[in-house]
Amino acid sequence: AMEKYLQAKKLCEENLSSDHRCMAKTLRSMGNSYLDRCKYSDALEHYNQALLIEKKNLPLIHPDIGLLKMDIGDVYRKSDVFDEALNYYEIAYKMFQTTLPEDHPTSAYCLSCIGLVQLKKGNVEYAQECHKTALKSYERCLPSDHINVVISRFNSACGEHTRALDGYIRDI
Repeated sequence: AMEKYLQAKKLCEENLSSDHRCMAKTLRSMGNSYLDRCKYSDALEHYNQALLIEKKNLPLIHPDIGLLKMDIGDVYRKSDVFDEALNYYEIAYKMFQTTLPEDHPTSAYCLSCIGLVQLKKGNVEYAQECHKTALKSYERCLPSDHINVVISRFNSACGEHTRALDGYIRDI
């Protein structure tokens, strides 16, 4: 995939202005590819370049800017930099709340990411609240067997798993 993204980037550079939205889309795709391969610094670099371009072309509160903020949050979460991840996720979530319809799957996904970070930080009850809210949104807009609904059901029980594990460890 990266070979195709590099070709697309070259075409953008040759035929469009350096701040064209096609370049931002290509850079985001490259960032996604790097993230999938755990190359976090490369992913972050490409997401930030894409974000700069999008900020030149879009209103500051726009779903595409929110997506890039969420992508950057993903990099920080996967790098175990939880406070930074939480900051980006919360900014993205606020953008989605004002720019996307209620119960949009992207908003729900972002809220699930906030829940994941909160769980990693030990805030189990808040994490569970995030996951339950995300699940309600997913259930209103996705089929019951959709992977996001299934994962969200599991994540919503994060508090019960933790309490059960604590009880198990105490009993040993």
